[in-house]
Amino acid sequence: MDTVTACAVRLTEDVGVPVEVSVSSRSSRMTMRMDVATGGVRVSVPRQSSASGVMAFVRSHEGWIRAHAARMPERVRLLPGTAIPVLGVERRIRQDMCTRSAARLHDGADGPEIVVGRTEFPENRVVDLLKEEARRHLAALTRQKAAAIGRQAAGVTVKDTTSRWGICAPDGSIAYSWRIVLAPLDVTDYLVAHEVAHLEQMNHGPRFWRVCRSLSAMSPERADAWLSFHGKRLLRHGPP
Repeated sequence: MDTVTACAVRLTEDVGVPVEVSVSSRSSRMTMRMDVATGGVRVSVPRQSSASGVMAFVRSHEGWIRAHAARMPERVRLLPGTAIPVLGVERRIRQDMCTRSAARLHDGADGPEIVVGRTEFPENRVVDLLKEEARRHLAALTRQKAAAIGRQAAGVTVKDTTSRWGICAPDGSIAYSWRIVLAPLDVTDYLVAHEVAHLEQMNHGPRFWRVCRSLSAMSPERADAWLSFHGKRLLRHGPP
């Protein structure tokens, strides 16, 4: 298995984008998907796969990989000078070299900002702030919407996920992607409504959609359309 994993380095050189190979005991065949966050490709292979077989599989899809990589949105680095939306407010990132404070939201004479103190890693500090803002806002909104239907989430967390914007587990805990903090407020509101509705119905049946629509002014169709069109751009925010 170490040999299979090591071939990812060679494949990265061959196809021109990062390649990550993971071995799955549950997979019966090789699969691959683009990772929007990294701009690379994730390959899942069965445990019995050989390195030569994995390399042949990836190389046979080189055209597909390069075509999809070329259509990836440009990465948005969260560095001083960059302007990003945070909970519906456009804020420019500024570094204050006179302090060593953590990143914070600031509304000053120059308009809404994210101010980060003196550090070698300002982007990491900005990500920490966005995660905390996402956790705070989403937890409060989740409590509010859950109370409206007489329910309570077992817990609310934010994660660095790229495959789902939100998920409600069978135990009633809800997790969100922190990058949803960069979406318009009505989209965020709908996402929370969707996950809270699962506290009532752990399915996508007619009752689920009735509850979901009752909790948000934005329709599922509009929210899904927005995320389908803009979601990849949101996932390209942050360090590689």
